Amino acid sequence: MNIISHHNSNSRLKLSIFDLVLNGKANSRKDIISALAIRPNTVSEMVAELVDMELIWEQKAKASGRGRPTVSLVANSSRFVCILFQVVGQSIVASLRNLNNQELWSETHKLCETADNHQVLKIFTDLYEGARSAVPKASDCASVIFSMPGILDPEKCIWKFVSRWPNMRDLDLKRVINCGHERLYLFRNLDLELSALTVKEDGGHEAALIVHWGQGIGCSFSLPSNNGLSRPGQFGEIGHWVMARAGGDLCRCGGKGCLETVASLWALKPLLKTHWPEVEGDEQEIANQLHLLDLLSVPEFRDAVTAISNTLTNLSRTFFPSKILMTGPFVNNPYVWAELNKQYSAAGALSSLEVPPLINVSRSLDLERRGALNAVLPKYLLTYIEKNSQDGSKHVD
Repeated sequence: MNIISHHNSNSRLKLSIFDLVLNGKANSRKDIISALAIRPNTVSEMVAELVDMELIWEQKAKASGRGRPTVSLVANSSRFVCILFQVVGQSIVASLRNLNNQELWSETHKLCETADNHQVLKIFTDLYEGARSAVPKASDCASVIFSMPGILDPEKCIWKFVSRWPNMRDLDLKRVINCGHERLYLFRNLDLELSALTVKEDGGHEAALIVHWGQGIGCSFSLPSNNGLSRPGQFGEIGHWVMARAGGDLCRCGGKGCLETVASLWALKPLLKTHWPEVEGDEQEIANQLHLLDLLSVPEFRDAVTAISNTLTNLSRTFFPSKILMTGPFVNNPYVWAELNKQYSAAGALSSLEVPPLINVSRSLDLERRGALNAVLPKYLLTYIEKNSQDGSKHVD
């Protein structure tokens, strides 16, 4: 977690001190003084408060000779924990994570493609109860975070739609915790992954685009600022762009002629199985199976590559990203990757602008987790520190 801030408020300074200790950049008061260039008395007072808040522990070692004992500072990384829900293939994964993104507990439940609201909610509820029972006695649960694909309503915490479970619609995720008191957060998984991939030292982000081509097709765009997307949860559903080449085929979203009907894994899988019956499983399993298959020998798949290439060209001319990051099972096939790059590069860029390069990146659940914690914990910790500080609203000069 990266929560260093250069603001002058005492609470933010305490948060910066905790961040240094948490990330191993300081293990003594002397280290903190050197890193933040503040007075020794101020550091001592703030460290004492963080110790009282149980965010930092002091470890005293016997001094050699007549000197004072050495005091080391250690972050209490499990003072607060978060329950995080993610989607992997056709499964829901729940994990309990501490402030250092360490996994304290995890469990996975698989769902069939026909799962409806009741079945999905039951899995979420069972996983939530398992995670709650695993919270250490000395820890407090700071929040419950849902990192989901598809179309979301983050403000109301409603998971509206996702292609992999088309019978699930408008699921109210607040029902998962029932009488629980944790704060709920709902994010698009691509937004969190891209946020972790593109974050810079100053807290801003590169102007980059990430596109996932798999069971569903979606994208996220990071703005070169701290503000992120203007409509988180309802952005980048490019898989449901209407295309003439789709011929009006019915999509899982209920619409007709969507890009996903000609290029998604759920649409192409039955066709691929007629050529390679062994193709089966979730995205990761299928990625390994498709790796060296001659997918381009199938005319319908070659058409899918062209549809994706055209989509990438349109996206690059809309957002003008510095680069386009590609994830999903199909781009792991070297022949598909080469053909996609060939078609995309041939389309060119507007005027004298350079074509943003395509970069093949592995889908990273860890980056998604890091993005989730970074989106929630700094604000939570700052509020906790402000509430428990002894100095009120004073500022450091």
